[in-house]
Amino acid sequence: MVKFPDNYVAIDSVDCVRILIVDDEVDISDSLSVILEMHDERYTIKTASGLKQARSLVDEFKPDIALLDIKLGQDSGLDLLSWLKQEFEGVYCIMMTAFRETKYAVTAVKHGADDYLHKPVDAEQLLVAVTRATEIVDLNRQRIQTEKRFRAVFEQTFQWLLLADSNGVLLEANQVALDFRNLESTHVLGAALEDAPWWAGSPVTKEKLNQMLPSVSAGSFMRDEIQIKNSANKMITFDMSIKPINNHDGNIEMMLIECRDISDRKQAEMLVKKAHDDLEFKVAERTEELQAAMLRAETANRAKSDFLSRMSHELRTPMNAILGFSQLIQLQLEASSVKTDIKPDIDEIVMAGEHLLALINEVLDLAKIEGGNLKVDLEPVELECLMDECLVMIAPLAVSKNIEVVNYLSNADYTVIANHLRLKQVMINLLSNSVKYNKENGSVTVSSVVTDSKIKIIVKDTGIGLRPEQIEKLFRPFERVHDDPAIEGTGIGLVISKTLTNLMDGEIGVCSVYGQGSEFWIVLNLSAK
Repeated sequence: MVKFPDNYVAIDSVDCVRILIVDDEVDISDSLSVILEMHDERYTIKTASGLKQARSLVDEFKPDIALLDIKLGQDSGLDLLSWLKQEFEGVYCIMMTAFRETKYAVTAVKHGADDYLHKPVDAEQLLVAVTRATEIVDLNRQRIQTEKRFRAVFEQTFQWLLLADSNGVLLEANQVALDFRNLESTHVLGAALEDAPWWAGSPVTKEKLNQMLPSVSAGSFMRDEIQIKNSANKMITFDMSIKPINNHDGNIEMMLIECRDISDRKQAEMLVKKAHDDLEFKVAERTEELQAAMLRAETANRAKSDFLSRMSHELRTPMNAILGFSQLIQLQLEASSVKTDIKPDIDEIVMAGEHLLALINEVLDLAKIEGGNLKVDLEPVELECLMDECLVMIAPLAVSKNIEVVNYLSNADYTVIANHLRLKQVMINLLSNSVKYNKENGSVTVSSVVTDSKIKIIVKDTGIGLRPEQIEKLFRPFERVHDDPAIEGTGIGLVISKTLTNLMDGEIGVCSVYGQGSEFWIVLNLSAK
């Protein structure tokens, strides 16, 4: 039973190591095989007793490590050693011999031997030699794999890749770079980078390289755009970068040169810039047209507002006269004991005049709003008193339609920051709308919700409600959402209410379900007590 040293550990990075043992003494080959197989299960071992048998095995087996006896009967293991080294690059050869003279070891090394063992081979020496050989095999495999990966990346990329030494002498050039000018590697390798045939006839590019290389040699990464002609004499734009590569001591060992064809990108940039310039011109042209159109619209709007304002003033004067004389006749008829049939007619004149005067006032307010001439001074307003005034004014309309008005603010001790006259105008508009567009025997409720420093006043009715498309038109001038000719209105009351509410630092809005009624609300700031 062979006892193995405790310090021999298998190399995990090698999956399988193929070992060929060649010795004309079969017992020795078998003994060595047993020792190695017991040491590491990854060892795959084949044996041969002579030169001819060994050669027939090698082509198929392709050993990583070969243990060769120098004396193989009439043949020499040194001949097999020379043949293996020539045919299978990377095979690790360990020579074995019973001769102790130094000259045999020297001869074996001259023939390419990597190690040397004396026979009879000691198990510990064998395992040390084979473990060392396994580590070298592993390193060779890693090197070969790294080289394959490097070559795959180097050759398969679509951009140029060049390698130069620290002095700028070209060491490698991938096929993409060579094909650009139909070059062979022999045309470029060993040449100075700045003198390479790619930039022949392009002094600007050569000058850029001469400026970049000293900075790269000092450790800087350099990048620039270059232009060179391809084999078809077409000018191509490249993005060139040169990066220094340091060795483990931190010294610059090589330079990596990358060239990426950006001709399509440059062409696209030019097209985008042209499109951008065209768009800017069109935008400027269109902006000028819009500004002229806006100026005309503003001029027309001011003219309209001025006309409405003047007309409202002119109409209000005779309207006040009509109302005054109509009301005077009413008083005279009431005081007279003479019976007459004209009293209902006079009453109709007064009612129609009051309605017309209200319309004139609304148009005048709208003209002031559009002209920017409507000013609202804010002050503390007692909400309970204001609501009482509003409800008194809409009471006759509510009674005529048998509408119940419920005021939950009757005992609410709230003071808001507003304008008394304008807030009253807004609330009357909301309340009168809730009555006008309500159902017979319906109801209107006035309530509030207080949050932090604000109060939300809600006017809810049981009327016909609004569809979504009607809600969108509510706050547009002269838009009537209901087409019922029996209901009076111009469609500007809510527009004025919205503007007045905004001028009082408030908000106005509506929630409605068609067929179930509507909720109009305004939000105002509470006065600090």
